[in-house]
Amino acid sequence: MAKHSRAIRGFRSLPLVVLALAVSCHGGSDTGDGSEAGDGVETGPTAAEVEEIEIWGDLDKEFDGDGKVSTSVQSGSKDDFARAVAIQTDGKIVVAGSSHGSLYDDFSLARYNPDGSLDAGFDGDGKTITQVGSFNDHAYAMAIQADGKIVVVGAVQVQSATGTYSFRAAVVRYGTDGSLDGGFGGDGKATLPLDSSFAYAVGIQTDGRIVVAGAAPGGFLTFRCGPDGSLDTGFNGSGMTTTSIPGSGGAGRGAALAIQADGKIVVAGHAYNNGLALGSNDDFAVVRYHTDGSLDATFDGDGVATAAIDPEKEDIVKAVVLQSDGKIVVAGYTDAGYNDNDIAVVRFNTDGSLDAGWGGGGKVVTSTGEGGYDQAHGLAIQSDGKVVVVGHGGPGGLLAVRYATDGSLDASFGEGGMQLSTTMGSSTSTAYLTAVVIQPDHKIVAAGYYYNYPYGKDFVVVRYK
Repeated sequence: MAKHSRAIRGFRSLPLVVLALAVSCHGGSDTGDGSEAGDGVETGPTAAEVEEIEIWGDLDKEFDGDGKVSTSVQSGSKDDFARAVAIQTDGKIVVAGSSHGSLYDDFSLARYNPDGSLDAGFDGDGKTITQVGSFNDHAYAMAIQADGKIVVVGAVQVQSATGTYSFRAAVVRYGTDGSLDGGFGGDGKATLPLDSSFAYAVGIQTDGRIVVAGAAPGGFLTFRCGPDGSLDTGFNGSGMTTTSIPGSGGAGRGAALAIQADGKIVVAGHAYNNGLALGSNDDFAVVRYHTDGSLDATFDGDGVATAAIDPEKEDIVKAVVLQSDGKIVVAGYTDAGYNDNDIAVVRFNTDGSLDAGWGGGGKVVTSTGEGGYDQAHGLAIQSDGKVVVVGHGGPGGLLAVRYATDGSLDASFGEGGMQLSTTMGSSTSTAYLTAVVIQPDHKIVAAGYYYNYPYGKDFVVVRYK
């Protein structure tokens, strides 16, 4: 099995079992009666003395018995796609995404108790489905307010007077019990009055205002809502702004968002680079705004920083997080050939330059060695600074990878830094982890979906030690 992770770095991992001998600190084996067997000569262990040692990255069996749980949100053979996960202050786990109804997709949420069981206090059965518009509704991101209310963003399909269809960015807020919050937009829903707009990320400011990032004609879209759901005109005068990444011709997508301690807004995504001599591909891009929506010129000179993993390859961004020192970590994937991707993680300094202390040049590329689509979709940073990414590995597995603070794979996690699970229940079909969060006890919770053949796709939540 090939293992490789290159700094401009990886491999398959299955659960490990380590056998340990019950040996006393004196050098002899412990006989159990206080005596020692020989002068420093170890005797062989009995069966009772052989124990399994837990490995960081193993599934946590305290979570639903085996470390993972799947949920069919929509009844019948329908598809449920989990896109976001968050932890409440009481330890309950909220997952958001979309579920296919009789005709169209709708926003959907599920809430789990810390043991992995569905929380009946959330809309009666632990699940809720919301028809936001009249047609397809896709939820992509979620944040939990300080008061416990749940904010979900995405896009809703609308029909014009001429009969044409378009998507518009949407924000929906739920009460702590899973009901729609009537204090937001009048009915719990707010839609951006801009055709062909999509919301892919959301963050909550300390003052309660809601910042959303996504895509619209012209490039990266960022807008801000007040606590009541109305557009905040203190942000760029209209409540929204679009940013065209230089050289992209307006073709770009803001895919992730983070808010700095000073209130500045960081949006990460990818943008078309049509200035390449060998062809045009998407590159990683990060934009930083002041709190008023203007570009922050102290960030790489014009508020925009870009990074090409390989100038000849397609680079896609899925997540961004801020380190405690302010450095910006961005994760996604890069093209690695026909039907093949590799995980890509890039770190920027606070001024927008690439951080040479990460992988030797600011970029790390990781392959499972299994072939297929190795992709990072979720990203989190532990309290010790280690970086966790989750996504899809090989031909169809749930994947978690942990990096040390310098970008090298963390050998204490899983097998050499990676945990790849190729099955989910009885299914051997495609599975994805799309989001991740770290619990206060340092356990890693990730959410996504898998194909529960022949019943369609279901939410999946896994917890790692």
